Amino acid sequence: MKAILRRETGTVDITAATDIASGDVIALGTRFGIARSDAKSGELIALKTDGQFEVAKDAAAIAAFATVYWDATAKVATATATANTKLGTATAAALAGDATVLVDINV
Repeated sequence: MKAILRRETGTVDITAATDIASGDVIALGTRFGIARSDAKSGELIALKTDGQFEVAKDAAAIAAFATVYWDATAKVATATATANTKLGTATAAALAGDATVLVDINV
């Protein structure tokens, strides 16, 4: 049997468990997706699972190419691994006063 391409990589469809806004960071077990649109609870939504995203971060600095984690409670990126899940890799440094960090997710 020949292989049949069913979907290009980099996206996944899920049924929203809660209301989701475009740009929300959604945990998918040990991976993450970024919402590409808004969805109400129970609706199907496409999440982007690769790429570089500008993400809100905590008050601490994050070095370029450092591992970045997702703080699900505060809903921000952080350099702190404890009690957080790996989000990806910072592709640029973010200073302590910066509100965001550029992250290559799931890398």
